[in-house]
Amino acid sequence: MAAPVSGFRRATRKLPCRTQAFACGSAIDGWRIRGALSITKTKTVFELEDKAVCPPAVLVVRHSGKRLDQPLLEAAKANTPGLVRTLRDGSIDGNWYTIDEKLSSLSDVWRTFSREQQKTCIRQMAAAINALHDLGYCHLDVKPQNFALDAQGRVRLLDLDSALPYQQQVQENSRIEYTPEYAGPEIYHQQYSTASDFFSLGKTLEALQGTVGWGSWQTLIRALTRPDIQERMNYPQLERALNEAPNGGEETRTGPRPYRENRPRIMIQRAPRPAAPQGAQQTATQGMAQQAAQGTQQAAQGTQQAAQGTQQAAQGTQQTAAFGRPLSERERAQAESLRRREKELKRERNIAIFRSVTRFVLLAQYVILGILAICIFIQLLPYIIIFGLIVLGVAFFSMF
Repeated sequence: MAAPVSGFRRATRKLPCRTQAFACGSAIDGWRIRGALSITKTKTVFELEDKAVCPPAVLVVRHSGKRLDQPLLEAAKANTPGLVRTLRDGSIDGNWYTIDEKLSSLSDVWRTFSREQQKTCIRQMAAAINALHDLGYCHLDVKPQNFALDAQGRVRLLDLDSALPYQQQVQENSRIEYTPEYAGPEIYHQQYSTASDFFSLGKTLEALQGTVGWGSWQTLIRALTRPDIQERMNYPQLERALNEAPNGGEETRTGPRPYRENRPRIMIQRAPRPAAPQGAQQTATQGMAQQAAQGTQQAAQGTQQAAQGTQQAAQGTQQTAAFGRPLSERERAQAESLRRREKELKRERNIAIFRSVTRFVLLAQYVILGILAICIFIQLLPYIIIFGLIVLGVAFFSMF
């Protein structure tokens, strides 16, 4: 038995299938197992050593023993365009397995493709989904990990185990296996149709593009991922849109542009200001001297206006002094009457304020005294009752 190849986990360690038939170095239909590539809850994928008469292959072991439906298995064995190619199938200790053609990941090379190459891949992805629909099945788990490239660079659809049969109307099934990030809204209600796979295709394109391919295929993605099944783009409409799409360049970018760290900066250099000729400098100097002279004249005028204002104030003072001379008897009597009237009004106002304060103080005293009397009466009430009863008793007995 050959030793296990370094870089792979031992196939018999913590594998759900639990059989020595899938150990490293074991032979399966002429191939030899090198090691486990991936392990999930439902299946394990092993890498097989290259065989001279067959293309590179991988071994896919289903833990539950569930087999593919016969139409799907026959289509995979017949090398149907767009579907993964199955070379062998069989069962060992209740674990059903298939030997499939080894493919390369599409996600790793998508961003290196030109727009024309991406268009070809999208057309092949849609054709693979449509080929599965022609067999009467919906995939229901379309995502970037389930698309791969064969040796000729053609797109293949993987993981046919999640496919379920369908009819023309929307189907209901509680055994749908899907990935939430790529599933359509109807999948959450346990319903599906052929439009569900195209919704997942739109989400797959969106994930493949990422931020690097911003602006590409946005119109196509929005048409594929519409919430309403009736308004969602189908296969003929997708083909028509791809035929009408240009090969070069990108679509019109309508969304917000992502930030790019290495964006080139545009430096604006200002030209130096030219030096003024000597004649212009002399003219400017003369103009500044004239402005200074005008400012001195304005200051002198302001000083003169201030002096005139001082004179007017002095005249007003003289007029006031003249008005302050002794008044006549009549004017003096009127002024005296006004002063007395003001004094009387002030005294009456003070008396009214004093009376209001006095009344408030007396009222407060009466309230306090009333409260005290009530408190004292409440405290003495038992004694008064007892004293009254004693007096009544003495009076009653004195009658006899």
